[in-house]
Amino acid sequence: MAASTGKARVSIAPGPDTTLKRRVEILEDETKNLFVAVEELGTNLGAQSKELALKINGEIAERKASHRSFEEQLKRALIGDIHIDWWGIIFFIIGIILASLSPEISDFLSGAGFCAK
Repeated sequence: MAASTGKARVSIAPGPDTTLKRRVEILEDETKNLFVAVEELGTNLGAQSKELALKINGEIAERKASHRSFEEQLKRALIGDIHIDWWGIIFFIIGIILASLSPEISDFLSGAGFCAK
């Protein structure tokens, strides 16, 4: 946050015998001072708003990067850099082949004397 500097503001209260012209001058000066103060506050608020927006955007980017890193670590830990869908397809095909070959394997093994009928 930007450091704010305090300024003393002086307000002139007209006395009871002050002329109308002088009272109007005092009001104009006070109005001018108010506009300057409001402009300073607006400038400070704008600068603080931009600074906070930059910090928030930086935090968002940092959290997204951290989240992606965590997802990658979790994926590596659970999957081990292997694409599960491809391994599933490969084992499915091997399972179908082996399931259809079981009678032939049984006949082969019994013919070789490994299995008793």
